[in-house]
Amino acid sequence: MNNLAIPELDTLPIMAYKGVPIVTTTMLATYYGCSTKHLRDGYQRHRDRFHEGTHVIPLDGSDLADFRSSTAICGSQFAPGIAARKILLWTKRGALRHAKLLNTDKAWEVFEEMEDCYFNRMAQPQKPAQAALPTPPPAPETIELSLRDWAEMQKERGDLLAFKLNAVEGNKRPKRTCRPVSEAEGTAIVEAVRGGLSCVQTAKRFNRSTGTVSYLCRLAGLPKKTV
Repeated sequence: MNNLAIPELDTLPIMAYKGVPIVTTTMLATYYGCSTKHLRDGYQRHRDRFHEGTHVIPLDGSDLADFRSSTAICGSQFAPGIAARKILLWTKRGALRHAKLLNTDKAWEVFEEMEDCYFNRMAQPQKPAQAALPTPPPAPETIELSLRDWAEMQKERGDLLAFKLNAVEGNKRPKRTCRPVSEAEGTAIVEAVRGGLSCVQTAKRFNRSTGTVSYLCRLAGLPKKTV
């Protein structure tokens, strides 16, 4: 890949498998600044930590042929070559797991950008052609499910979460001392914002950063508040 310019992630065509945005090993190595062998070796050493369908999607035979010819990968310079007989595709959580194994500033920073500009870009809705009715606020059970899912992933995303929440302080290395947010506290924070408090007011009330409050509100599907 040295003879090819590395495109910005927000302009890169998104590859997908069965509607799920994925990255190839070559793409991950290119952006994380390591070799594909390094990633494959890490996967082999920690294979029990990569769950098929959740972190990694192995493809061969007709499944690989169908994927290679799919319009979901057209236009990507990181699409698998025709000589490959078996490949591994990585989901967002698989890319996060590799960043955690590498544990370098570059890998953490790239995943942060990759999550926002690549994986989440596929889920962004298109702007409506006509003005639509205002979207009703999410039901409490929807908020609880979102927060429960977030809490469930904290162990896996612990280092990245600490990296995000400490970024405002100018710390680049992930910290493990970041005070976790419980499901109950997360629900209370979201309800406070829904009740009319600003992110700044809510952050002061719960002794949290505005970044934490904003992050939880985005997970709960609340509209962006003026901070």
